[in-house]
Amino acid sequence: MSIERTTIGALFDRVALSSHDREALVFAEHGLRRTYSEIHARVNQLAKGLMGLGIEPGEHLAVWAITSPEWLLLQLATAKIGAVLVALDPAYRSDEFACVLAHSDATTLFVIERAGASPFTEILCACCPEIAGARPGRLASKRFPRLKRVALIGEASLPGMLTWTEVLAAGAGFTDHLLRERQEMVDPDDPASLQYTSDTTDTPRAAELTHGSLATTAWYAGECMRLTRRDRVCVPVPFHRGFGYVLGTLTTIAHGACIVVPAERFDAEKALAAVAAERCTALHGVPAMFVAELAQRRFHEFDLSSLRTGIVTGAPCSVELMEQIVRRMRAREITIAYGQTEASSAITQTRVDDPLESRLSTVGRPLPGIEVKIVDPKTGSELPRGLAGELWCRGYGVMRGYYKMPDATASVVDPEGWLRTGDLATMDDRDFCRVTGRIGR
Repeated sequence: MSIERTTIGALFDRVALSSHDREALVFAEHGLRRTYSEIHARVNQLAKGLMGLGIEPGEHLAVWAITSPEWLLLQLATAKIGAVLVALDPAYRSDEFACVLAHSDATTLFVIERAGASPFTEILCACCPEIAGARPGRLASKRFPRLKRVALIGEASLPGMLTWTEVLAAGAGFTDHLLRERQEMVDPDDPASLQYTSDTTDTPRAAELTHGSLATTAWYAGECMRLTRRDRVCVPVPFHRGFGYVLGTLTTIAHGACIVVPAERFDAEKALAAVAAERCTALHGVPAMFVAELAQRRFHEFDLSSLRTGIVTGAPCSVELMEQIVRRMRAREITIAYGQTEASSAITQTRVDDPLESRLSTVGRPLPGIEVKIVDPKTGSELPRGLAGELWCRGYGVMRGYYKMPDATASVVDPEGWLRTGDLATMDDRDFCRVTGRIGR
């Protein structure tokens, strides 16, 4: 089976069943360690529980939570049964949350009770007062007519909401055979996730991404880093963003490596401590995270000699910062990726064997199977190499479209499948790209 025609569930099964007792997940802040066998068993149990709740293929399941082990289990279990995971930003205020949840058509919501000063369930109940008097799993809401089930992540128990234990118990009557039959119904072209863009709250825009687009992007991003089962990838970025969801969890899993999560929320000192204690070989982050880690007052106390690679993405990264990551953090094979939510989070990426100058000063070359061209933003005509214009891309990573927004989709994806990124860039004769600015849409 080619990677382009693989579902997330099939990819996970293939890796997990061949990795057995290799560590798959370390959640440093919780002191939690799980092997691939253990994660596989928990994912299958949760998948059966979701089936037991009555979640059908194609249904939308929303997750509103900070990074946690359960987030990863939900990501994989939802994919296995052909449901669509809707990743909600834990930073949403009440009005933002309600707007996006309503737009998503989610039938099921998994939510944490609270995190620090953020009262997730209080916000939810204020938006949906019918929960308090509802029978768990039988919600009828005026504001969210599609929403039928609310389930809690963790040990909490609240009126009108299913507990995590009850969700798992709902799968008691489902065998491995029934789960396998359900999983085999999922096609690589089926949607796996709705990823909301960062400027989504006035007019929610959710990129509909397929199993094939996510799995293939994740695979090739790992190939650019030369990830193997011996690698341990520190992922301090949140799981709900495309960076964490695709390049963090899926990329690591696709190569049978170990995901190391330093904390529920980014903390520079905890990230450095996790790299040192777990002997991580890769470290992911947006430029601001690396700046904070390099500026950490205890930086010199942490042994980062195990570091080799990782991904920097999410914002422009200066040559000076890249040089510090290579020199001071010893990540000599660090890579830069450029992408968008609408393109499964990665369009171009540097490779570990690229010339150092190219790895420091460009966003790399298109991922295998992705076409990139630079066009005149006014005429749409392709420009000669070296001239600045709008970067367009085409290939497996491009979204199916914005959910329920055909006009908005048509404004950014042309009839031939080219995604207009809105970013200004150049591409040289070796296909290395440099992003130089933003023209908007």
